[in-house]
Amino acid sequence: MKHLFFVLLLLVVIQPLFSQPYYYKTITYNYEEFPTHPFFSNLCRMNFATGTVDTVLKDLRVMSVTDELSKNRFIVKYYHGEDAIWDMAKDTSYNLDTTLGNLRGYTRATVGIRYALDDRQKNLLCIVTEVSEPEYHTKIFFLNNTTYALYDTVILPKIVDGDRKSLLSFSQNKSELFYYMPDTTGIYFRVIDAATHKEKNKRRCGTISYLGRLGRQWLEDGKNGFAVISYQLTYGNILTTYTVFCDVNNGTTSSPLQYPWPSKGKISFDGTKMLLLKETSSSSTQQIDIFDSKTNVLLQSVQVPAGGEIFMFEDYPDVAYYYICETDNGRKDYLKPKQIIKIPLNTVTSVPELFDWFSSTVLAQSIANKEVVNSAFINQLQTHINNAKTYYLQNDIANAKKELTKFRERLGNTPQRKEGNPFVKKEGYKNLFFNAGYLMGRL
Repeated sequence: MKHLFFVLLLLVVIQPLFSQPYYYKTITYNYEEFPTHPFFSNLCRMNFATGTVDTVLKDLRVMSVTDELSKNRFIVKYYHGEDAIWDMAKDTSYNLDTTLGNLRGYTRATVGIRYALDDRQKNLLCIVTEVSEPEYHTKIFFLNNTTYALYDTVILPKIVDGDRKSLLSFSQNKSELFYYMPDTTGIYFRVIDAATHKEKNKRRCGTISYLGRLGRQWLEDGKNGFAVISYQLTYGNILTTYTVFCDVNNGTTSSPLQYPWPSKGKISFDGTKMLLLKETSSSSTQQIDIFDSKTNVLLQSVQVPAGGEIFMFEDYPDVAYYYICETDNGRKDYLKPKQIIKIPLNTVTSVPELFDWFSSTVLAQSIANKEVVNSAFINQLQTHINNAKTYYLQNDIANAKKELTKFRERLGNTPQRKEGNPFVKKEGYKNLFFNAGYLMGRL
């Protein structure tokens, strides 16, 4: 049997158009096992729809796939360092070294190609690189998507925080490109004209309060002119995290959603759903909260096993895949699926079901983790939830909201509190207080 080892691969599908829902990766032959095939690889793909892995092509001299383009093409790096566009259908490659200024010739100064995105209608290919000398910056190359002739280049400041592979994205109608630029006073994107490849202006999508000494702002995800931005504000020694949806196409943002847990945000391709993968105190489970991106209304909450990632594909806009793979010496092996959970994005959990979820999951987990104690106090909390559900089923929304308000008041009056109620620990307080607020938003 062939023994293979995995090569480091950075693969992010930004504008996938032909092979979804596939995830591509190269597997390199072990030299000791195959001395006659040094530096040869197989190109494999993971099919999220079926959970199967197959080999697309064998005996390649490609070290890794940097990104996937349309028309069965990839940005690849060969073992001798050459960056190229490889056409799988034609089995040909185009050397990018001359076009990109021989990036591999400046290995000390250059990180290299970060990612690429293309649009067939505009015949435009954008390659995003990062350069560290003489100063850190991002350099974007605009190429003809057929001949690979260089149109132009744009140099922009390098962004360190957040998802750096979502910094540049096409607008919804593909006429513009947006590059995220954090600022201490607002949420800004630089706008580049897709036809002229020139920077047009800086678009302000929203304002934020003073970040404070420890505060910061970062991009969670961006695509099709939509983005999820998180930022932290400091009030004295208290750090508070907010998440907002940005419609960069129209220069607007949603109201800030206070989400106090460490999380990773994603936005659906149509911009209507915001997904937050919450890290929980449990080592075995995590939670995916799906919100209406414009109203911050909680649509559904899904419990998933810990250790996975969310994948979404443009040709499958109504579903998200939560993917857990095997690990090898602590590193994820993306071509060895352990579990794939398909999450329909058009599903909306009913309000009665949300009440049941709150009791059986949110409150129950806080009790199990000893984040809320004292049986009498717990019974009081459960009574408020039961009363609120009863009022809702009687169509008495006002009293249902009053019961949820009493529930939150019994926990404490301020989200920033650390002490005060001897029966509720800090994590239990966050879990109960904010989820009760999200539930109230559905009434």
